[in-house]
Amino acid sequence: MNPDAFATDLARKPAVLSNLADTLAQDNPWSHIVPNDLSRVVFLGMGSSAYAAGVAAARLRARGICAVSEIASSELLPQWGPATLVVATSASGGSVETLDALARLDGSARTVALTNT
Repeated sequence: MNPDAFATDLARKPAVLSNLADTLAQDNPWSHIVPNDLSRVVFLGMGSSAYAAGVAAARLRARGICAVSEIASSELLPQWGPATLVVATSASGGSVETLDALARLDGSARTVALTNT
């Protein structure tokens, strides 16, 4: 780890988050992705991505939205159907388990990928 780069990144966080909050207050950049007939949101991820997805799902449930977080490596993932938004999360964008889980979907669910890269 580079301590100077880490400190620089931490120092930038308030400005970056403030900018994001201003942008989201003006417009929902994901409005064209989320279908009107959406009935559930399913997050897929591994490790820290799965942990963050669990928090996101809990926050959505607190707002009355049916949302869950699933570990991408599970062999028990169902076919969710067209009324589902599947959000695949991976810090690197290359998590083998998450990519494999997306490949196993039947294709009827809407999918979105969130990465740091």
